[in-house]
Amino acid sequence: MTGAALLTLEALSVAYHETVVLDRVDLALHGGERLGVVGETGSGKTTLALAAIGMLPRGGRVVGGRLRLDGRDLARLSEREWRTIRGREIAFVHQDASTALDPVKTIGAQLVEAIRIHAPRSSRAELRRRAAAALEEVGIPGARSTAYPHECSGGMRQRVAIAMALVHRPRLVIADEPTSALDVTTQAQVLRLLEALVEEVGAALLMISHDLGVVSAFCETTAVLYAGQLLEIGPAGQTLGAPRHPYTAGLLRSVRALAEPELRRLPTIPGGVAQPGHAPPGCPFEPRCTNPSRDAACVAGRPELVARGPARVACRYPLGDGART
Repeated sequence: MTGAALLTLEALSVAYHETVVLDRVDLALHGGERLGVVGETGSGKTTLALAAIGMLPRGGRVVGGRLRLDGRDLARLSEREWRTIRGREIAFVHQDASTALDPVKTIGAQLVEAIRIHAPRSSRAELRRRAAAALEEVGIPGARSTAYPHECSGGMRQRVAIAMALVHRPRLVIADEPTSALDVTTQAQVLRLLEALVEEVGAALLMISHDLGVVSAFCETTAVLYAGQLLEIGPAGQTLGAPRHPYTAGLLRSVRALAEPELRRLPTIPGGVAQPGHAPPGCPFEPRCTNPSRDAACVAGRPELVARGPARVACRYPLGDGART
């Protein structure tokens, strides 16, 4: 991508109380780009997403670095300033729409509320018209605006959540596991819809996912997090096709084994993810790494992200070009 980045993380660190859970992460997202962030549970993916939209839970705060939207440092905004940005410039699609939607309000009423926040002078009729149009945009008849969330299928609830996220035509959409609660068929439908609407709006998309297949098919760029640190980032085809970091390769081995026609033992990465605040001083993945090239240097200090072809990799002994997993 060329030109100035829309969203930039510069050595961003986030802590819950005194425990650092996101440690000096650097990445950039350009307008119109689709970036997928992957990693095991506990790697810091959701924390990254919540920091980017100013929704860290109680006790969570940015403790280092910068988080910029078009050069504006979001980490230093007050909650009042965030309310002018959240929903209008940056939108969020929750993992499970059933928990994001109010169960005692109709989907139409909730859309009207979402629209009114950034269009307070609109008439009631105009708000209802825009709400119905937003539903139609995601394939839900406007007449269904009187339905309550429990009267909608999981796929329909997720489409409502997407309609709410895109109604103000934001420049950045953050989606946290947007299809994990859906069956495979509905998942594909929702992803196609999200892709079409994001392209129509011209927004950048930051997708958090554990599904490497979804990220490979849907995103242009992939970032791999582990124990709160960024280990690899690059074009999705490169990162997930010929990974340079041993951790990325280990994730892919497990996925590919699931596709094998014969039942056999599933490859695993030995050990477990380091607990927040207890990552080793060197490479965070070193205690689990099976790379025969690793040595004392991997333990001594944290490796920096270094350009390796089109990707950047935080490994002193990255896997070779064209390495298969």
